[in-house]
Amino acid sequence: MKRLALYTFWEHNGFVRNYVTFYLNALKNIADKVIVIVNGSLSDDGVRKLQEVQVDFFARENSGPDFSGWKAALEREGWERVRAYDELILCDSSCYGPVFPFTDVFDAMAERDCDFWGLYRHPACGGHSPAYLQSYFLVIRKKLLCSQDFFQYWQSVKPAPHWDDAHSEIHFTQHFEKKGFSSQAYVENCKSAELIENVTIPLAHKILLENRFPLIRRKSFTEDYEYFFDVGNVSQAKELLEIIKKTSFPVEYIYEDILQTMQASDIRKILHHTFVLKDEDSISQDILQNKIAIIVFSYFEDLVDEDISYMQSMPQESDAFIVVISDNLKDIWEQKKNALPNKTVCVRKQLNRGRNESAYWLTCRDVIESYDFICVAHDKKTPSSWPPIKGYHFNRHCWKNILKSPGYVRAILALMASRPEIGMFMPPALVFADWRNNTINNEWAGNECLAKNIYARLNMHIPFDEHPDAPWGTMFWLRGKAMAPFYRYDWTVQDFPEEPLRAVNGTILHALERMYPMIMQEAGYFSAWVMPSSEADIHLDNIYHLAKYYGLILNGENIKNVNSRHVKNILKSYIIRKLNNVANKLSITKNLNFNGIW
Repeated sequence: MKRLALYTFWEHNGFVRNYVTFYLNALKNIADKVIVIVNGSLSDDGVRKLQEVQVDFFARENSGPDFSGWKAALEREGWERVRAYDELILCDSSCYGPVFPFTDVFDAMAERDCDFWGLYRHPACGGHSPAYLQSYFLVIRKKLLCSQDFFQYWQSVKPAPHWDDAHSEIHFTQHFEKKGFSSQAYVENCKSAELIENVTIPLAHKILLENRFPLIRRKSFTEDYEYFFDVGNVSQAKELLEIIKKTSFPVEYIYEDILQTMQASDIRKILHHTFVLKDEDSISQDILQNKIAIIVFSYFEDLVDEDISYMQSMPQESDAFIVVISDNLKDIWEQKKNALPNKTVCVRKQLNRGRNESAYWLTCRDVIESYDFICVAHDKKTPSSWPPIKGYHFNRHCWKNILKSPGYVRAILALMASRPEIGMFMPPALVFADWRNNTINNEWAGNECLAKNIYARLNMHIPFDEHPDAPWGTMFWLRGKAMAPFYRYDWTVQDFPEEPLRAVNGTILHALERMYPMIMQEAGYFSAWVMPSSEADIHLDNIYHLAKYYGLILNGENIKNVNSRHVKNILKSYIIRKLNNVANKLSITKNLNFNGIW
């Protein structure tokens, strides 16, 4: 059986990732010739990778979806040569795989009599869409391939501005069936289609298991969260990964792709990188073979004892580095460091500039670059929030979720050892008091322009996160090497604002606080939420309370049930967000605090 495969490819920066080369190598096992149609351009590295795979490829203007690209390849190859093949494969770069060999599919389809076939037939949708073969993988057999109808169809294909225009996959199937050609699908009458028509995205894990489906739609990971949330509990990506890990397909190829194409906050949500760990110590000693450290920036003398109470959760095999700004505070720590369990304790002094950011990344840069697992923390009072109890709970939220108990810390270290793809473990988002007005849809809070300047300064390439999952309070666990992109710029203490700060927001410190997941992502790592099991109930109930009242706001008929304070907070958040957006566009964010005008 002689086959020609046409594979359309597009990537914003022209990068050819490993999932693409894996797919192309699998195509070579079933096709005599593979042609890659590049819609747009290739990077130099992309050119090299396609040459290494030893496939034919050419670039064209990125006009029209797959059908225009396939048409260009057919015309470039020439119809006489195309008709010499027994089968034509039309496919694209919208899928990972094959998870199961293509040969299994072709062997099964060899038993079925048809003129063209695909992997999945999308069921008819009421009266607005007939059943059709999804076009990410189509196989055209000799009878149709050599027909005048097939030739004339491609002559009529014109570049379409987007996927839904005239020559879409729906039209393709219907056009040739009306001409008398028969079609089949590898998966016909899918059992899971009773739940939803397009099984291949929201139920990809089921069709993979039930039908040994060879391909995984990238949209199972990249589609908007609301698409999945509207019909279920958004479990498909997590379940998919658990299945894929048991196959021979390299799951790291999926990691690589989504890390370079999705926003960090979207990745954390869609993969459900949220870990609830036991407080008790039940972890093997093996994890302590890694180099472990804690860095604490200490500013308030009256909080030293509280800092120590949390730091005592660190294992004895770890080292502690305390950074202060005064000789008096340095003396206090020197006198009290014996209360810490760490094998070595080092107290360092820095200028009163840059706060904890300067302490972590400049004063203790040597620690970041030489230790495996590092906890970074600092004391805080948040005097800008009134009454002070708000700052008290903010401080406890940060410390408890990173250093609740010795057993919890060991559980975090075990998790870091078992999940090498995750670079940062941070407390869950603040959803209480004033901070809910920032952490929900106002995440940048006037710091976006500063962040974009840092993004450019660090020569970052991953997508800029429009709604960042921040380690609010800047206290978290990390892998030292995950901070490597931060040091692409030669930071000095002069890059940070002088004390006292004139604003409670809108400084480089606040911008960096929101950028750490992006920095991890740029280094090739995911970020995750982590919390002790003893705190999970509080967090879950706070989220439910918030969702309940936001839901009442959206449901006009129940507006009378909403406490006026909640209405005020939501309206306040909305107005401040709009003012910050205007300020960002006008580049006038410096020293602005719109919270103060309320």
